[in-house]
Amino acid sequence: MFLADADTMLRVERNDTSKPQAMIHMVKQKDATEWEKPIIVEARSIILDPATNAASLAMAAPQAAVVGSSDPKATSLTPATAGEIQHRRNTGSAKHKNQNTIDKDADAIIDRTIEKVLRENPIREWSKLAMAELLNHRHGDLYSISAIRQRVLPRLIADKTSATHRCFNDAKSRFRWATG
Repeated sequence: MFLADADTMLRVERNDTSKPQAMIHMVKQKDATEWEKPIIVEARSIILDPATNAASLAMAAPQAAVVGSSDPKATSLTPATAGEIQHRRNTGSAKHKNQNTIDKDADAIIDRTIEKVLRENPIREWSKLAMAELLNHRHGDLYSISAIRQRVLPRLIADKTSATHRCFNDAKSRFRWATG
């Protein structure tokens, strides 16, 4: 018996029983925004041992983008191939061009959060990992812990106009509140 509300609730919908696909809708999300679009997944048999033909059933991205979806808002989890990614980079697709804008917007949110946390805890020093974990807890929808630690924090530390740069001590490799 649970004494509290669920943090996350999903609804699985399967319209076409002839296809091994389903749409997953986010019904409730406690500490993050709900999904704007449902996600399409399909059942796949994964061979665990080719010698014995032992297999397991898993839900994964469909083989083709939004296969069998009657919902025009549905999002496919089908990953792009390396060739498609390189083609997008070479041709400068709109999605790739917009990535810098998305990164800058997300980085600004992260920078403001770092400034707020450090201002509220002026004597505490934070390692990059501790800060990345805190930021992921607050903004897990933006970046993973490793992405924050390996890409975002170095980018913000290098930006001399950011609060993150001002509050980072290179010698100690720690964050601490510093006025500007």
